Amino acid sequence: MPEPETVAGTEVTPQVTPPVVEPPKEPDVSHETPPETLDETEPGGKGPLEIARRKEYERRVAAEAKASALEEQLKAARETRSAEEETKVYTLAQVRQAVRDGRITEEAGDQYIQDTVIPYQIKQTLEVERRKAAEQQPQERAISDIETYKTEVPELKDIHSDTFKKVAIEYQRLIRERGMLNNFVTQAVAVENTLGKLSDIRKRGEVDRNTRLGLTPSPTDRGAGGAGTVASGKLDITKAPQTMVTSWDREGVDQATRERRYKIYLDLKARQGVR
Repeated sequence: MPEPETVAGTEVTPQVTPPVVEPPKEPDVSHETPPETLDETEPGGKGPLEIARRKEYERRVAAEAKASALEEQLKAARETRSAEEETKVYTLAQVRQAVRDGRITEEAGDQYIQDTVIPYQIKQTLEVERRKAAEQQPQERAISDIETYKTEVPELKDIHSDTFKKVAIEYQRLIRERGMLNNFVTQAVAVENTLGKLSDIRKRGEVDRNTRLGLTPSPTDRGAGGAGTVASGKLDITKAPQTMVTSWDREGVDQATRERRYKIYLDLKARQGVR
């Protein structure tokens, strides 16, 4: 660097022009081929190998979906639920007091109870049942499912049996390849993936028992009253209020749900003395 000059006793620093440095150029990647991604789509084809791969794919997707749903339920059960704002519904006592006070007619009071109070109480009862089911720990349900499987498939109790070994292999695969947790929920998924759905196992067991006994399913098993009755033949949902039937049709609920809701409706009417 040059020494500073002195002019008339004053030190003057020479001007130094900094070197021009061009920024580094970014590499041109426009011509590069993007990396291949893992194909996670459902296998196609109609050959035996493709069909086997497709079934394996479907089992894995079902296992992941079930595990995810159970984990979400567990998370939801641990969180505090916020109170839901609902439309004001008068109680049975309030309606009857309004009738006694002459503010509404007895006919109007009965109609309000029929159309509003009882359906609201049914909804509340069902909501309590739903919350109880949601709050049940997924781990406990998984344990219960596993024990039921052991009852239906006794070989599962023997750790040396081929059935147990197949379930153990699937259990390790779910943990190793799918990253599922080492818990009872994953064990239940492994059992179902290996043995099939519990409902199907029960049906097969029932068919086998009937076959051994020389029995066949009866077309009248649903009850003497036909499609509108339970097995006992005492519950006829064709007598349900039209408003209730319309609600069922709108929701698309099945026969079993209709019977259960109608039974709750009848129980509430009986307890409250509604005509």
